[in-house]
Amino acid sequence: MDQVVAAMGRAAKAAGLSLPRYCLQADTERDRYELLLDFPPPAPARAAVAVLTAALDDNLATLNVEYRAKRASGRLHAPLARVMPPGWCERWGRAPAGRRGNPAQAKPRVLSPVCDPRGAADALFSVECPERATRGMARS
Repeated sequence: MDQVVAAMGRAAKAAGLSLPRYCLQADTERDRYELLLDFPPPAPARAAVAVLTAALDDNLATLNVEYRAKRASGRLHAPLARVMPPGWCERWGRAPAGRRGNPAQAKPRVLSPVCDPRGAADALFSVECPERATRGMARS
């Protein structure tokens, strides 16, 4: 999780965006990660989200040797970013804990091993991250 937090911090800086609330969830059906982003209004431009997503991909590859190897071999595809409505992350992250106990004690999720289909349905817009080779940043 520390690598994801570090990679997101670097990616937000590269995109010139404030660090949003986010969740990186595994999409095992499509062999990629989905990045669910919750920005305060107004939502950033698609181009800025594309820069953020590409920078996250590059930083994860730099910080995590397993991620880098899977991306290089094609076993893991480029991430997809979904910009969610403001406040979505808090509502989504607290809902399961609220059913079990005090919702004020729930912690927002940064990583999720499963892909929640509500992300696609609730998204304001989605941005496909181009594969590294098409960005001219292929890694060995």
